[in-house]
Amino acid sequence: MGLLAALAGCSFFSSPMLTMRGDLYYEAVGRFSARLEDKKVYTTRFRWRRNSIKDDIYIFTVLGNSLAQISMDNGKTTVKTSQGNIYQGDTPEKVIREVLGWSLPVKGLQFWLLGKSDPRSHVLEETRDNLNRIIGFSQQGWLINYSAFAEKQPLPKKIMLNYDELKLRIIVDRWIIGDLDYVMSK
Repeated sequence: MGLLAALAGCSFFSSPMLTMRGDLYYEAVGRFSARLEDKKVYTTRFRWRRNSIKDDIYIFTVLGNSLAQISMDNGKTTVKTSQGNIYQGDTPEKVIREVLGWSLPVKGLQFWLLGKSDPRSHVLEETRDNLNRIIGFSQQGWLINYSAFAEKQPLPKKIMLNYDELKLRIIVDRWIIGDLDYVMSK
């Protein structure tokens, strides 16, 4: 435990593990809520595993029952529901829209979840705090704001995303990056 505490305070933890190609390796566990224009709120739990080969996003009820698994691998997206239904497509946004009826910006979220902008897309209105962490920006039509971070680290704990009438709130309770397992404090 002492080693974990020491590592949490050092600069080693300040950035997710990157491969030579720039692939991100991480796992994030947390809660997610979406408020749509009809004011209905959807609340779930998630586990997002990313490596150089694929992304797997597991969606659970607030009680921990499986709802769906979203897998992105080699340009294909597959959503498997708890009822056994399988949906496939070329982009995660398209497949998720088919399943949920609204789109989740998965390609951008791969980076936004880490407190970074998507390097493949133009950024507007970026602001930073006194520790030089990004606390807000606009990208791909989304307004992204970070309201809480891991202590003295750039890893976000609370993220708000807004796109027209869709509002998403993400709270990351736990980060696993490389061999480091970091549980966020309340």
